[in-house]
Amino acid sequence: MRAETNTGISQSKRQLKFAREELEQKQYEKALRSAESALRLDPSQVEAILLKALAHRGLRHFKQARLLADAYVEELGLDQLSEDDKKLLERIQGAALSRPRGKRSTAQPAEVYTQVVDPQPYRERVESALAEGRCAASISAAFELTTVAPDYADGWRLSGDAQRCANQLRLALLDYRHYLKLGGEEPTVLRLVERLSPRYGRLIVGVKAPGESKGDLTVRLNWGEEGSRYEPLPDGRWLFQDLPTDTAMELVVSGLGLKTTVLNIEPYAAGETREELIEPEWLGLVTINLVDFPAELASTLLITEDRELQVGPGAKIRVTAVGLSAIVQNEFGTSTTHLHVVPDQQVTFDPRLYLPSRLTVSGLPAGSAVNMTVQTDDGRTVPGYADLPAAQGRIDRDTGVRIAPPYSFNSIAGGTGTLQVDHPLLGERQVELVLEGGALNASVFDWQPLPGVEKVKQAYDSWQQAEARARRGVLRTAVLAGVSGAMAVLGTGLFVGAVAEQLVVDEALQRALEKSDPASLDSAAITQAMADHAAARQRRDGLGAASALSFAVTGLGVSLTVTSGRFAKQRLQSVGPWQPELVE
Repeated sequence: MRAETNTGISQSKRQLKFAREELEQKQYEKALRSAESALRLDPSQVEAILLKALAHRGLRHFKQARLLADAYVEELGLDQLSEDDKKLLERIQGAALSRPRGKRSTAQPAEVYTQVVDPQPYRERVESALAEGRCAASISAAFELTTVAPDYADGWRLSGDAQRCANQLRLALLDYRHYLKLGGEEPTVLRLVERLSPRYGRLIVGVKAPGESKGDLTVRLNWGEEGSRYEPLPDGRWLFQDLPTDTAMELVVSGLGLKTTVLNIEPYAAGETREELIEPEWLGLVTINLVDFPAELASTLLITEDRELQVGPGAKIRVTAVGLSAIVQNEFGTSTTHLHVVPDQQVTFDPRLYLPSRLTVSGLPAGSAVNMTVQTDDGRTVPGYADLPAAQGRIDRDTGVRIAPPYSFNSIAGGTGTLQVDHPLLGERQVELVLEGGALNASVFDWQPLPGVEKVKQAYDSWQQAEARARRGVLRTAVLAGVSGAMAVLGTGLFVGAVAEQLVVDEALQRALEKSDPASLDSAAITQAMADHAAARQRRDGLGAASALSFAVTGLGVSLTVTSGRFAKQRLQSVGPWQPELVE
């Protein structure tokens, strides 16, 4: 049994390692599965909860990411969080709070979970957390349970219990109602619904609209970041129940051919029921016929009063006749055009007239403000603007002007136009453009005629001369260092020679002393020994003096080298690198 436990822990750690690597590679779906596997293999692996939260954040499942982050804090304890953990949690919470309203993930959480649809492991996780009073963990696990098994009635009952654990009574009531809707019959849940319902309000909405739009109505009740579920009534009205008290809301009614109507709803009192009858303004309908063209050229999105519709080549569609726009998209970006239509008519739309293009311009001076304007064949004006960083790009060797890397304008239409370049030092210049729609266009801006180029060139020439003088100072320092080194070597050699001659002196003196012994008196030998001693001493003294002079010159050379080096370095630093953006 212990061996099986150790194996599970080992495999869990292995899955955690996979999850970390997959997060770094932005493989969020794989990271989510790996972290989920780690948690199943070893429920004590708290880190798996944080990794799941990060994976959900990457997939833009912000609600689940936030719930998992709450569960992680609850499991680990706020005081035990590391600084890195706190930063990660702030990123998760920040993403959830900054999510643009109406933005949704392209992939739903259920699509990226483990393919096993058995809800039991998730159920056990919820029940375990509830039994231990870990409310945040139970809410997070219940959300997962209802995501992977949305038709599993007991999952919604457990979700209601989890919300009730955290004192989120209205959310608990909504989950209990869903449980009953799926066929749940637990008497205790029925009693909980009866006890909770009187705490909240009810709104019944009727909409009076033309017959053509009746089957296409949308009714929403929003407040803050939340919205309310509704139940259709037999008489065609909408019932919103379990509404919060002391909260202002917004009722939004839209539909085919209708002007979107927004009604402010004042805060409810507990148990209050209201009825509203909405009569939206009729705007009319128009039929849009898209011409047939190769689908790979572009995609088309129609924006109407109340919806967005992706339409393909050759499509024929009825839409609201007011506030109609078309967004054409291809690899070069998007272009938007407003369609001026008359109700009850047919309009032919050809996306090929609005294909986005790209313009890549090289030769632009760094630090320029670039304005581009394109006039399309149908009379539209498409602008483009860029501020180029002043310190990025290559230096032209002849003039010292810094040239920015090639810059690309995306989402540009085909047509004729102008490119206006304005540089704070070089001046301004305008050139003409002719662009092909739906294509990659390239242009080279000739910056040489700009009026300020000559001024920059003069400053650049002065800088080059100053730098050359500073470089010569560095070279002189190197020469002095070489001479000093050579003198030091020479002095060392002379000193060694002096030491050697001292040995000769000592040897000659010893011979002279030996010859002076009366027992072996030899006047000629004595004279020669004394002469050898005198000559050796003279050579020693000469070498010593030369060595001392050499070391003195070396010391002077070192001092001059240090002084020269310091001066050359200061001079080179004062010159600094060439920065054309600082020319005055």
